[in-house]
Amino acid sequence: MNKSSSKEDFDPIVNAPPPLHKSYLQHSGGPSCDAVLIGNGGYPSKQSRLKIIENYETFGYAVIEFEGLQDDIPGCLSVLSQNLLLGRPFVPPLYAESVVRKLYDEFGMNIVTAASDAEDESRHPAFQSRTAIELHTDGTLQEIGEIKTAALVCLESAESGGEITLFNAVGAFAELAPVHWDILQALLNPRALTRRATVGGSEAFSEGPVFAVKEGKLATRYSTTPRDHWEMDRVDNLTAAKNILESHAQPGSPYWSQIRLEKGRGLLIDNERVAHARAAYHDSFSHRRRMLRALFRTRPS
Repeated sequence: MNKSSSKEDFDPIVNAPPPLHKSYLQHSGGPSCDAVLIGNGGYPSKQSRLKIIENYETFGYAVIEFEGLQDDIPGCLSVLSQNLLLGRPFVPPLYAESVVRKLYDEFGMNIVTAASDAEDESRHPAFQSRTAIELHTDGTLQEIGEIKTAALVCLESAESGGEITLFNAVGAFAELAPVHWDILQALLNPRALTRRATVGGSEAFSEGPVFAVKEGKLATRYSTTPRDHWEMDRVDNLTAAKNILESHAQPGSPYWSQIRLEKGRGLLIDNERVAHARAAYHDSFSHRRRMLRALFRTRPS
């Protein structure tokens, strides 16, 4: 992918912000987004299925909870995803390479848990660490909007920490754009955000906007990890735009919420709308954090 150092060849949108669906103005859930109980091996009742879809569309995520003692949570998630018409989990091409394919199982899911050897240089910087992970959307090496849903289900909680933060980036943008459009339009610049691969020796990278209109709706790839480079030197007003958005990605904002997942409880996140983060955590002999993760190219329906 060729890069240009010029700031002059981007034709900015100067008339008005892109059209926004009314649901973008909903907050990110908070305490009003209660867990939807799923029983019977992952098969949702009609009422549960409709509630999951309603919460997902309204808040940008749905909290789910597999009832009772679930010996096969991956199987339950697989059944639930089929009933929500999510299709087969998507494995990003980067992880199809044999050297890192081991991070995913045969069904396309992966377990997020700390590596036994913290000094192992081959460990994944996010999947296999206990450190905090900044706000991000999944699949930023893919085209914006390709990965629509991210699923996280707790197999075992940490002794302490590990809370999940949710930030409705599209909702915040929808509120702020009419007031700060001259600045925030920098976030639609096709060179605003570059993501580079950090595993398997890959040199893959993806350059694109932070927000874009996809399938008639606004989508985001908002990510602020060390692996995501905001092109401040190449895009006018990008620093100011990032700062304005970050002011809403804080406790107390209606677009910010946090949840701690215990065993059997999980999240279905609208990855086109809501970014997520993880707090640092501490494991013990009896509590070793393990999260089941799956990505999908469709939305619950």
